[in-house]
Amino acid sequence: MKKCLFEKLYCLSFSHKGEPAQLIAPLLDIVKKALNLCQVVVFERNLEGYKVVASSPLYIGGFDEICGTKNCVRVELRNQKGWNIGVLFLVFKKRYKMTPKLKKIVNAFTCHISGLMADREDIASCELHLKKEIDRYRYLLTHDNLTGLYNRYYFEEHIKLLEGSDKYPISIIMIDVDGLKIINDTMGHRYGDEALTAAAELLKYAFRKEDIVTRIGGDEFAVLLPETPQTVAIQRCRILSEALKKRNKTNKVPFLSLSTGFATSNGPDQPLMDVLEAADINMYGQKTKNRLKTSKAILFNCRPFIAKPAENIVSI
Repeated sequence: MKKCLFEKLYCLSFSHKGEPAQLIAPLLDIVKKALNLCQVVVFERNLEGYKVVASSPLYIGGFDEICGTKNCVRVELRNQKGWNIGVLFLVFKKRYKMTPKLKKIVNAFTCHISGLMADREDIASCELHLKKEIDRYRYLLTHDNLTGLYNRYYFEEHIKLLEGSDKYPISIIMIDVDGLKIINDTMGHRYGDEALTAAAELLKYAFRKEDIVTRIGGDEFAVLLPETPQTVAIQRCRILSEALKKRNKTNKVPFLSLSTGFATSNGPDQPLMDVLEAADINMYGQKTKNRLKTSKAILFNCRPFIAKPAENIVSI
């Protein structure tokens, strides 16, 4: 019987097709018959405690319940790193003596179960890794890498979702970072990136959690505000303006200027793409109006970075 047991254990150890739980079940039947056991149960350890992976015969009790069973041997199951991954319970029909031969059988059985449980752990680890990779690619698909805000793709998809929904009135605010080219050309692209990230932080501060704040282009941002009338959109623009003034008092490099424009759709008869276009026109109207004043302020701020003509001569 013992020879037969070891032969079956050996064969099963190379039969790694299917789920580990399906492979463990026949092992339990073999050992139960070979050792004349009353019950064999394998528990898997997880964050919530212990759960049954396989049993022979069917076990519907809990972990604490079997711990108190008479004539029960409890064996810890560990992976290659020595971490506890589960527990094996062998319940004998009567009092037993752990002889060297019995210990050898139990150890062999435990090694095989631990190996299969480790395979199960590896599968779970792979699934977790795959989920993380999917989440990472989903994030990259929908977010702007520089600012961490939602990107144009996410913005356009949400316009489609909101169109004709029950979220009216829907307001759209367009924001443009003024003079970004001047900052890039005189101070360098590092400061241009700082201007964009500073603008993103101001937008996060000024708008609500339910608002969809996005970077849709190089120097352009857009905010979708579901269930938001025009009066609230105006209020949000004022909050942004006050935050911008406060920021420029304490962080003057680079000087930041934002042009904003908004429009509101009160129902499906006012398409959101038309509202977006209206907000864009309003934003460019403000940008044109303030262009000269803004350019002077930015250039004044950039003076230390503007090289003298002689410094631009490159020796060949």
